[in-house]
Amino acid sequence: MPFAFLDASLDRADALRSDAGALARLWPKAKLIAVDGEGRALAAGDAGPRWLPADAFEGGLEHALLLGVRGDDAWFAVDAERVADAPGARTDLRSAAAAWPAFDASLFAQARAMRHWRERHRHCGVCGGELEYLRAGWLGHCTRCGSEHYPRTDPAVIVAISDGERLLL
Repeated sequence: MPFAFLDASLDRADALRSDAGALARLWPKAKLIAVDGEGRALAAGDAGPRWLPADAFEGGLEHALLLGVRGDDAWFAVDAERVADAPGARTDLRSAAAAWPAFDASLFAQARAMRHWRERHRHCGVCGGELEYLRAGWLGHCTRCGSEHYPRTDPAVIVAISDGERLLL
């Protein structure tokens, strides 16, 4: 079984992020994963996320974040608070990593990380102006000074070393 957060079969589609026409064509059949403010995804239990159709999302494409494409399918992340009649079952990232298929858990991790980044980077680090998000949610653009802000997407490694009795950090 592949490791939950390393499924590389998703094209993050950088070239599509600024193409409003292409995004609009992908949107009607897109699959949406909804993540709430506590970092939990709307879920179908251990089977994976509760994939939402685009028409279930209030606010449309302008409030969605493009996660990527695979074949003819597109995946977007949305804020669960914007989903009309959001189902109650929610799953945290650790539970999803243990139970969900690797591809689904990877999408959830990316969606959660981007929501976290956007919530904590609402203002420009240069002048303090408000950021607006462009390029399908991947670019924070300062409305005052024009500075651009990007999320960190470099990988991180956490290592635990044990001598059999003790965990060394």
